[in-house]
Amino acid sequence: SPTAITVKASDGFTETFVVGSDTKVRVKGGGTSISAVLVNDQVVVSGTKAGSSVTAVHVLDAGPA
Repeated sequence: SPTAITVKASDGFTETFVVGSDTKVRVKGGGTSISAVLVNDQVVVSGTKAGSSVTAVHVLDAGPA
């Protein structure tokens, strides 16, 4: 299972989030696993930062862009 997700905003900003067992994932169509999130899907990720590490709390995947 993936341990990180990197997202890129429309303005070009990128951020990599650590994905852990406490990360809540919701994928359009009913998936709840981070492995169901595909490259180029539109996602919203919320997270917490500790030092230089950002941990995903929620990942919402709306499907392909």
